[in-house]
Amino acid sequence: MGMYFEPKYSQGRRLLTKLIAVMSLGDDTYDNYATYEELAPFTEAIERWDIDLVSNLPECMQKLYALYRYRFDEIEEAFAAGGRPFGAVYAKK
Repeated sequence: MGMYFEPKYSQGRRLLTKLIAVMSLGDDTYDNYATYEELAPFTEAIERWDIDLVSNLPECMQKLYALYRYRFDEIEEAFAAGGRPFGAVYAKK
């Protein structure tokens, strides 16, 4: 974060902070709270970016997946508003 101290990068800092928070939740879920049987379809849903694959998962994992999608959509909108609509596509891949 120290390299983006200028005020013009405030939006980038906010988006990066939100993304790190979501990724931390995902990391904790993988490390501590989910079984392999739950993680396999969850991972596949993230890799394919397919919301239909999470319908059989526990509610907490469905909410985490929805949060992932929400944050990446937020990032995509921010990139599009800044004239770089292709930026979030790379992050999703």
